[in-house]
Amino acid sequence: MRRALETLAFIALLAPAPAAIAAPPQPPAASTRPGYRTDIIFLRAMPASRAIALYNRVIGPGPGARIVPDDDERRLIVYDDASRLARFRELLTHLDVPSDADLRIYVRPVVYVAPSDLAARLRDVMRAAAPGPLTLVPDDRGSVLVVHASRATYATLDKLARRLDVPPGQGERAIRTAPRPDGAHP
Repeated sequence: MRRALETLAFIALLAPAPAAIAAPPQPPAASTRPGYRTDIIFLRAMPASRAIALYNRVIGPGPGARIVPDDDERRLIVYDDASRLARFRELLTHLDVPSDADLRIYVRPVVYVAPSDLAARLRDVMRAAAPGPLTLVPDDRGSVLVVHASRATYATLDKLARRLDVPPGQGERAIRTAPRPDGAHP
């Protein structure tokens, strides 16, 4: 009998406590980062897949940041830092607009000048030369210029941007006076 009681006591030690058996499994704690928040962004004209591609290309991956489409395909659920969310909302303000033309979104890297300065110069020149609608959204933090235009307009703009986005000192031209062939001074 003593042996039977010792066996039962040993089995009782190995068995889990009744409270542990009764408690349902807990989901893992949601990881939150300081300064991060979840936003729901409602899209007007842009498909969710295009908005996600724009986010990934311009804003880029962040530690713990996530962007997913909602079931509606006109809403995005974004979990990110407040400053990155503000940048993305600024892009969407200019690019998520209904349009009749066959417009595309181009992300053009800017190397030597600030994208906001390049955009100002391009707007001045392209105002009269653009063969179609044109939207320029500079992103100085990402050092890119986001362009919403037709292919023909972007081709013209790209050629001009290549001439304006040069290292300091190389874009300046010097005026030189050549002597007259007859030797006389002007």
